[in-house]
Amino acid sequence: MGLALVALSHADLRALETAVSVSTFELSIQHYDQRVQDGIDMIYRLQLDDAERHFNQITSDYPHHPLGYFFLAMTTWWWVLLDLDDHQHDE
Repeated sequence: MGLALVALSHADLRALETAVSVSTFELSIQHYDQRVQDGIDMIYRLQLDDAERHFNQITSDYPHHPLGYFFLAMTTWWWVLLDLDDHQHDE
């Protein structure tokens, strides 16, 4: 009987941990979703210097979240695509 309570308790804790993780992620993504969108808009307007500074700030504020790093890479990708003969950004 005691073992069943421990197993049930463990299952409940795992469910709670999952729920907390999901809601924490949802809250964190909602908090800076507009900031990410603003940076994406800068990329599409080819304001790449501004976008790079913007996403560097996001990675500084949220170092464990992948979005800032992903869009920094996208900014670099656009630098490369704009002039394929310029090898300055190839690294």
